[in-house]
Amino acid sequence: MARRVAIVGAGVLGLACARELAAAGDVDVTVVERSYPGAGSTSLSVGVFTRQYLTAEDIDIRVRGVAALAELEASAGLNLRRIGLLRPARDAPTLERCAEAVALQRERGVDDAEVLDPAGVRALVPGFDAAGVVGGIWCPSDGYLDGAELCSLLAEAAQEAGARIHGRTRVTGLRRGGAGARYTLATDRGDVAADVVVNAAGAWAGAVGDLLDAPVGVVNERHEAYSFELPESRPAATIPMVLDYVPGSGAGEGLYFRQEGHGQLIAGLHSNEPLGEPVDDPDDYFRGAGDEAAERVVELLAAALPGIDGIGYRGGWSGLYPHSPDGGLVAGPHPANPDVIVAGGLGGNGLSVALPLGRTVAEWIRHGEPRSLPAAERLVPRPAVVAG
Repeated sequence: MARRVAIVGAGVLGLACARELAAAGDVDVTVVERSYPGAGSTSLSVGVFTRQYLTAEDIDIRVRGVAALAELEASAGLNLRRIGLLRPARDAPTLERCAEAVALQRERGVDDAEVLDPAGVRALVPGFDAAGVVGGIWCPSDGYLDGAELCSLLAEAAQEAGARIHGRTRVTGLRRGGAGARYTLATDRGDVAADVVVNAAGAWAGAVGDLLDAPVGVVNERHEAYSFELPESRPAATIPMVLDYVPGSGAGEGLYFRQEGHGQLIAGLHSNEPLGEPVDDPDDYFRGAGDEAAERVVELLAAALPGIDGIGYRGGWSGLYPHSPDGGLVAGPHPANPDVIVAGGLGGNGLSVALPLGRTVAEWIRHGEPRSLPAAERLVPRPAVVAG
């Protein structure tokens, strides 16, 4: 009998892993999801996919991730809105790192990445205040997508390959043995036989880890996104994604904004690292937009785009960034039980990295080692990280 794998969580990472395993044809795959595919952080994201990072390791996984998204675009019609992404640089050392990053991207086939000078930044973003900007890193083929659409396509592909997806099903525990498998995953809708269990539960990975007797540290941070209406009199050019935040800079968080469709602007604050205000219960947090935080973003956006008058605030929503305790990605066997594979730490970066990370998890299950992603051994959960 084929090895049986139970995946807990049908967000983009759990579904990416399920699709990889089911397509291989040598394992039996069941996905257990407390709600419905993509219902958690994936569907609440602003949908950014990008390769505009500064280290080889960060660029490697994102180049693979965006290439996998492009494959889904070609094979299944995933709608990739390639409006481009710009990271402004505000000092010479950052601009130098941007130039190094472009070289790394070009070595990996991202031929349209480039470094812009201040004039190039101004020309690229109509109405943008580039005061203090010394340049930036830009790629016109980056952009955004619909996270719910991506999850739907991954779920469909996984099921067509033979995987089973059980929605509205909650894990209640794990015990050894039963039905000829190493384990029985207990749920509120019946038992699932499993030789390997994948904890890809995102914001709920900590609670699931406790039920599996394989604890996982998760720092869930609430982030808000805001919708604005653009005036009819604005410049005709599409406003690309602008992410005024440099990973690893220690700057806390930075403003992002992008156009969506014809007359809408999406904006918010982003950080790649935990900021120290975690949500204790992922089932109990305010899902709207707070007035004080919204006022701050309105002020920052007005300062960033002084050349566009009449931008109107229309409201917002919030979702969770499920970080690992050290802010890094996690993919590999749990140190307390190698039959439990931990997959997570996506923070606010899931759409760019989930597909290659899901493949890495599948490789751990099928081959006992990662094979496709450089430096994937560094992602294996360490005792200090999984314990939180």
